[in-house]
Amino acid sequence: MILMLISGQIARADVCDDLAKEISILSLDVESIYQSVLNNANKSLSLSVNAWPDNIMLEADWTGFIKQSVAPSYFMEELIHELKTAPKNFVDNLSHPFIREYLSSEKESKGAQVLTSWTIQVTVLLLLICVLIKAAANAASWLAGVQQALLKKFESTSGHALLSGIFWMLKPNASWLFILVFGNLVSMVLSEDWRIIQLIAPLASIYAGFRALRIIIEWGLSRTYTRSGLFLSNHTAEQLTTDSRKMTLVLVYASGFWGLVYATGGGHLIYLLSLVYIFLLWCGVWWILARHDVAVNKLIHVVLNIKTSTEGTGQSRLFKWLNRIAWPLVFVFVHILDVISNVNQKLMVFDVYRSFSVKLLRVRLESKSEDISEDDDGEPDQSYSDWMLREVPDNLLFDVGDLTTLLEPLNNWSNNKTDENVMVILGESGSGKSTLIRRLPVLWAEIPIKVLDVPAKVTDTQVFFDSIAEVLGIEAFSEVGGLVKQDETIERQVIVIDSAHNLFLAEVGKFGAYKSLLECMNAHIENVFWVVVMHAPSWTYLNYVFVREQRISNIYKMPRWSPMDIRKLILSRHQGGRRRLKYNEMLLSAAASSESSSVRAADSRVFNILWEQCGGNPLAAVELWLNAVKVKGRIAEVGVPQRPSASLLNGLKDDLYFIYTAIVSHSALSTSEIMQVTHFSEPVVRHALKQGINLGMIMRDESKRYMVDPYWYGTLSGFLHRKNMLLG
Repeated sequence: MILMLISGQIARADVCDDLAKEISILSLDVESIYQSVLNNANKSLSLSVNAWPDNIMLEADWTGFIKQSVAPSYFMEELIHELKTAPKNFVDNLSHPFIREYLSSEKESKGAQVLTSWTIQVTVLLLLICVLIKAAANAASWLAGVQQALLKKFESTSGHALLSGIFWMLKPNASWLFILVFGNLVSMVLSEDWRIIQLIAPLASIYAGFRALRIIIEWGLSRTYTRSGLFLSNHTAEQLTTDSRKMTLVLVYASGFWGLVYATGGGHLIYLLSLVYIFLLWCGVWWILARHDVAVNKLIHVVLNIKTSTEGTGQSRLFKWLNRIAWPLVFVFVHILDVISNVNQKLMVFDVYRSFSVKLLRVRLESKSEDISEDDDGEPDQSYSDWMLREVPDNLLFDVGDLTTLLEPLNNWSNNKTDENVMVILGESGSGKSTLIRRLPVLWAEIPIKVLDVPAKVTDTQVFFDSIAEVLGIEAFSEVGGLVKQDETIERQVIVIDSAHNLFLAEVGKFGAYKSLLECMNAHIENVFWVVVMHAPSWTYLNYVFVREQRISNIYKMPRWSPMDIRKLILSRHQGGRRRLKYNEMLLSAAASSESSSVRAADSRVFNILWEQCGGNPLAAVELWLNAVKVKGRIAEVGVPQRPSASLLNGLKDDLYFIYTAIVSHSALSTSEIMQVTHFSEPVVRHALKQGINLGMIMRDESKRYMVDPYWYGTLSGFLHRKNMLLG
């Protein structure tokens, strides 16, 4: 019994010892956990306390910095404190997330897993960097392939110019743009747990920044030589590359150091380093400019239009002062100004941008015109008008637009590549259709070309067939079958049906001649190629009438003349008048600093406005020019070209609109033909014609046929389109 009691007491004692040991171990674990939490809290509190005054300083902006710098004692005290705490803050900010992650994983006995994860992330990061660099090296060739594929899809010249401009900028910068974009995309996709791999974003940004800066600096320096007209030798090009690399390294190192200081949270240090950074940037730009001072100074003179040989000590002192203090700023400003000017010139290729800019310019000039008195409102003398509207000899004609689309169907038919033997040339009045027909035998001389100019108005079928037989030199026929039977006897040739809109009247029973033309065009004739030249509004109307019959594949629309083409046309005719060209004060007022540049600017303004007002129509451009010119003796003074206002048409009766629509649709009509087409009485028609003549909108030719004056054509056709009275 006693032995049992003793053994029981011993067992209890063992249990108590074991319990005491467990309590001791537990207390130690609690203490270590408590100590760890306390240390983390202490570090977080220390970081927060140190960051608090820095954040206040940063929020105060430069104003607060300047105010504190006025009090030297307090300023120096805070600055010394930031310098002392900066290394510790930097290390804590960098290591704190990793230490916290490792300690938390140790609590769960996953420390080894965390270390393994970090090792994998470092490996993946290095692999990503290698892949990005390798892929970036091929980015330019990839872009070139994309460019070629897109160019095949765009047929317009403006589309090609836009794509070429975009890829011209992208291809030299393809490598660093690729790394920047994909590096940041990878970082955005990954979760926060992969913080080491996410370092790809700042690394990619630093690399891209370095490459971009180097390219920009080198491009700016090489462009300086190009724009200043100096020869860029191989030695100079190598020097530019070296200088740009050195300048970029200085800026990247300075930016990196600034970023490290910013990571410490030092408020006063940030502002001081910003000042140092600006100073280094200024000195770096100054150093590069000094190494290439000849080209830089010449560029400044060229862009700002400053004479190289400056007179007077005042001007030379000014430039000495600029060279000493503001040279980098002037250089950057000049470059920006020159780039904007060049971009504006390149965008002028696109009709939309050109029209918009011209409209703004015209509004500005018209607002100035209210303040300028008109001494002479007279029209240009008749001799000048006759000279401008004269028929130009064939040797003075020039080609406009891309003529390959015009000649391609002719070449294909001539070489037996196709049976398609019909082409339609469309254009509004004054667009140059007749001039193009005059040029056609010169442009394409492989096969004889004969022209049938249809007189107004030929609506009888037999009259049209007789005209065709006469041109072809065959026997007369009364139906298309008679033409087909004589096909083998016809010499292989091209027949141009000019003014084909004269073959119809928009009245029942007046489409016979045009139907006969369609039958000829649709017949199987191997030795004749039909070129039908027609007024564009007439073709649009006939498309609504003959939907099935007018299935033509080859349609050539007269191109809009460019401002340069309009300028060449106007000046070539003006020079024959032997009058000196002068621009009025309104056009010269918004000019550059010298007289020559002012004249050049006025010249550009005039012809851009003229192009916008005429819609690329050459005859309308000549008429607008004549209305903008005042001839005073041997001087032709040019004002702002201005199309007549559509407001003059508001308030007219609808009967008049129908009559004017009929004239536009047919190109030209007599009084009786207008009555047939519109079914209006003769008094109504004559009243409408009188109103149009009084406005200067309607004119009558020698055959007593009425047509729209080219000066008014754009305004009237646009007005009728807006009222849905003119088709198309």
